[in-house]
This record gives sequence, C-alpha cells and structure tokens, in this order.
Amino acid sequence: MRWQWRKTVIYLLLIVGGAALYHLMLQLQLDTVYEAEVVPVRKDTKKREHKIDKEDKEGIDEKIVSSSFHFPQPHYSKPDRIILKSAWVHSLKDYLDSVQGKQISLVTSSREHTDVLLNWLISAYLIAKPPLDNILVLSMDKELHTTLDVHGFSSLYVSAEMVISPRANITRVFSQVHIVRLSVIRLINHLGFDVINYDCDAILLKNPQRLFDSKKDVDLIGTFGRGPITLYKKWGVTLNTGVMMIRANERIEFLWETMARREWTTTDDQNSINRVLDSFNINWVDFKKSENIEDRKYDILGLVKLNEPKFKMFVSLFSFEKVCRRTCRPERRQDYYVWHALAIAENRTVANKMNQAKIGGAWFLSPQWEELTMTQPTLQQEEWLILVTDKSTCQWTNSCD
Repeated sequence: MRWQWRKTVIYLLLIVGGAALYHLMLQLQLDTVYEAEVVPVRKDTKKREHKIDKEDKEGIDEKIVSSSFHFPQPHYSKPDRIILKSAWVHSLKDYLDSVQGKQISLVTSSREHTDVLLNWLISAYLIAKPPLDNILVLSMDKELHTTLDVHGFSSLYVSAEMVISPRANITRVFSQVHIVRLSVIRLINHLGFDVINYDCDAILLKNPQRLFDSKKDVDLIGTFGRGPITLYKKWGVTLNTGVMMIRANERIEFLWETMARREWTTTDDQNSINRVLDSFNINWVDFKKSENIEDRKYDILGLVKLNEPKFKMFVSLFSFEKVCRRTCRPERRQDYYVWHALAIAENRTVANKMNQAKIGGAWFLSPQWEELTMTQPTLQQEEWLILVTDKSTCQWTNSCD
C-alpha cells in the first residue's frame, strides 16, 4: 500500500510539473511573438537615428518607399518596417497605380458614422459640379470597407491596430483616426500624389478644385483655424486640416521628416502640422494677429524660409468666405464651397454637427437610407447615392424624378 501511495504521488508530481513546463514554454513563445511585433514607445526621439539599418531594409519593398522614408509619429506607431509589410500598403500602391492624375481626395470614416460619410459622398458626387476625382475612403473598420466595396467605391481598409503600437495605449477613437490618417497621407505624398484631405463633416456645396488650382505654387493649403490654442494666441490664426491640400514635393517631404524627428505631446494631426510650421518660424505675411479671422474676407498667405536645406515653402489658408466654420449661415449657403460648421460648445458631438448641417441645408441623406438600401442592395456608386438621397433636397443633387 505504501509503494502504491508513493507511485500515485510521483505520478501527480509529473503531471503538475509537465503542465507548468508547458505553460512556461507557451509564455516564452508568446513573449517572442509580442516582442517581434511591437516596440517600446519612444520617449526620446533625439536618440533615434533617421536612417534605415540593414535589418530594417530586409522588411521594406524598395519599390514602394525610399530608404529615407519614415512615418510621421514614431512614438505612437509601430516601426516603419512593420507597417510597410502590411497588406494595406500594397493595396494603396495598387490603387494609386490605377488612377489617372496625381491628386487624391481622401475622406476618413468608420461604420458608426456611415450616415455622415454617405452624406459627404452625396455632396462629392451629386452636389459638386463636376464631381470630385479620385475619391478614396479611408475605412477604419472592415464592415465599412465591405459595404463600400459592394457599392463600387474605392476604399482602403486600415484599422488602428495596423499602424498604432499597442504600447502607445491610444484608446481614444478620435486620436486613432488622426494617427492613421496622417500616416496614410504621408505615404500617399511619398508615392508622388497630392492629397486633399476632407473631414467627413466638411460637406461640399461646390467643387473646390478651382480654388486649389489657383494656388499651384502653394505647398500646403488649409483653412482658418483656432487650434492648437497656444499657437492661435501666438499667431491669431492656425491651419485647420479639415479641408487641406498637401502637395507631393521635396519641401513637404522635409516637413514630414521633421515631424518624424520630433516628439509632440499630442496625437492630433492639426496640432502636429501647426507645430512643425512653428518650428519653421512661419511668417503670416499678409495677416496681423490683431485681426479677427471671422471678419476677414480674404485668404491668408504664410511663408517659410529655411537655410538648411535652403528653400521657401508657401502656406495658404482659405477664408471663412469659402469654407465656413463658426461663420456658417443658412442664408449664405450658396456662397460657400464647403460647409464645415462647428458644433455648439455645449454639445460637440457628431450628431450635433450633423444637426448644424441640417439647419443649414447641407444634409442630403434620407433618414430611411438603410431601408432603401435593402430594397436594392447592389446598386453602384451614384445610383446608390441617388437612391438614399432625401427627396426634399433633390433640387440640390439633381436626383428629382
């Protein structure tokens, strides 16, 4: 009996020991995978040398980017070599190879805001005359991407997890959108395409292309802004990125690389771009800090002069007369190119912004758009948009029967 009892104890010890060894090996394996996919958040970007070493080059397709390329917010994002291996990078390259011209209109959204995106698409395809060219939707989730693909729209699926390092602990959706969007714009620029970025609540009432074409010598074009507040107090105005054209040239390439070398305390793309302009000592040549931007009827020109490298960069801001913000008035609807109304301070939500659009006659989507879509679920592009347009606004969209 005593020997039998000893055998039982030994057997139990072997089982427990084997299980412990298995879990230890599994944890070591998981740790190895984790370390291979993420890097510590960089606290001191000055220590980071801006050149791609031999190990990095092995993961980068030299046909896509040059060795000098870096994503703009390395302290929040995964290493460049990891991001550049992602399927979305190659999907983007394939898309750019397929389009005509060298300009992309980019709008970003997610499934939760499909209605806001659809309203923007109606404005871009049915309101703007002629419709915008080369519209690319940056879809932050698979569901929206699939919906857009079914209806024939160009969509690039890039989730936050594909770009942002887990160790950055960025949980706010607004911040995730800004980091991903800035990374995509930077890559499109590097591949030789100008980008016009639109917030999906920046609703088109006219095609603004002629406005951008009138500023062919300008490298960076935005609209009147008030953030970040420290720079607004310093300058009297800032660059708002809600409607922004950023050209693909060597001066903008230097701006991107400068951004990648600096560590900002914000994930906000507008904040980051304005801080780079501040580091360049931008001079708003035809604007005085004492002026009230809400009263100004003309655009603002900014000039950057650098000695190393030696060049001049031009920046321009569209006035509220062209892209309204705080100044949006329903009675002036036909004067604006873009309706980008600011939500009231007490309730700055997407729903509140869209309510401002409805008041101003800049909301075109039918409240029954989901039910209407189910009746004809495979309609393509403009046909789908016409179907889901609120018929009370058909005089604006040319969708009247």
